[in-house]
Amino acid sequence: MTLEIILMVAGISCIIASLFIKPKSANLDLKIENVSIAMHEQMNDLQKRMRVIEDELLIPQPLMPKRKHKPKVTKKIVEEPVHAIIVSQILALHQQGYSLQEIAKRSSLSETKVVEVLRSKGVQA
Repeated sequence: MTLEIILMVAGISCIIASLFIKPKSANLDLKIENVSIAMHEQMNDLQKRMRVIEDELLIPQPLMPKRKHKPKVTKKIVEEPVHAIIVSQILALHQQGYSLQEIAKRSSLSETKVVEVLRSKGVQA
């Protein structure tokens, strides 16, 4: 019985001691935060210095050389195929007697796309 009491007193004293001892990770978190703040301040200081140097040397803000010829970019319209679920929805709506405008609105497609889908499935629109 005395062994149980001794172990219980030792356990309770360990629990109480753990409440008063600060974990080392709290100090580590504070140090990491201070280093992070210091790095941020140094980066801001370096950026300010770079702006001053660029202004003194009259360097244009974008540090890229000007191109004589701009490459022409042509946009190619690539139509994505209509998903099978939408195709089945279009067919079901058409069988129920909905108009092309109503089907287009419900399927979020253009009327021409709805007609293409119906024709591809052999339905006369």
